[in-house]
Amino acid sequence: MPQLPCWQLPEFSRSQDEEQPPTWMVAFLFPLEDTERDLFMKRLVVVDNLENWPDRPDAKPRRLLDVPWPFDFIPDSSIISAIFERGGKEPLIIIDERSKMDDTAILLYRSESQDDHRILRAPINRANILLSAAAEGKIDFKGEDFQPLGYETPAIMVSMRDTEFWL
Repeated sequence: MPQLPCWQLPEFSRSQDEEQPPTWMVAFLFPLEDTERDLFMKRLVVVDNLENWPDRPDAKPRRLLDVPWPFDFIPDSSIISAIFERGGKEPLIIIDERSKMDDTAILLYRSESQDDHRILRAPINRANILLSAAAEGKIDFKGEDFQPLGYETPAIMVSMRDTEFWL
């Protein structure tokens, strides 16, 4: 895989216009046809029901804006560090090649009140709500034992200070 200079990465932040509803950017890290990307976006919008997720946080899902991967190769996971460094202050949902296999999304949570930002992998149909709940202060992504409630598999979470790379 070619090494990408930081300036060639897509822009993953945007200014929030007060007239626009709150929006999460969804960064795709592999090439997809429009129809495939639309399927991922639909899965991010459909929230897991209360029967499967009894402890679901009371948060409003946000509008989503997709950012397609503009290259014809798949980067390795170290690209997430570069995205974090280049990105703005808003949280970000990341869809990578593993997302196709296990229906998960990577959440990059950036909090103005924390020195240490967090990244975790969560079920795709819970990503929007989890990020919204964190932004609204209803859940906290701190602690090594954070796990999306009602999900059998613990979230994989690391501090951005500690990343070499993993996910």
